[in-house]
Amino acid sequence: CVLILCLFFACSPCATLLTLTHDHLGGDVYYNAHMCVSHPLQWGVFKTLGVRGMAFFNAGSLVGGGVTRDSVSELVGHTRAAYGLGLSIPSPIGGVIECTYAQPFRKNGSDLIEKWQIGLRIRGMHS
Repeated sequence: CVLILCLFFACSPCATLLTLTHDHLGGDVYYNAHMCVSHPLQWGVFKTLGVRGMAFFNAGSLVGGGVTRDSVSELVGHTRAAYGLGLSIPSPIGGVIECTYAQPFRKNGSDLIEKWQIGLRIRGMHS
């Protein structure tokens, strides 16, 4: 079980490189939280292929206007959150293929909802 919590201020040195001419983030302050539990599946072909099942929770928010007491309150008030399930399959090219289904439970009416995702995570190259 892993919990990652990030609080990011867009005035950091790294953000300065990203926002020289445009506000690519769409705000000044954001946070995200992610928790995932994963376990190898022990049934037939799943075990042979090394497939892992996972359950996860994601939450986060983004606001503009700098860091103030009001922006922190707005940050919490505009939080989006979802939970979901997925499969993680080792790839023959050295990465992991992930297929996930997420169910948002805290969202905005204007949000574009994409419940299914398929992704490829590639590990670093070793010499």
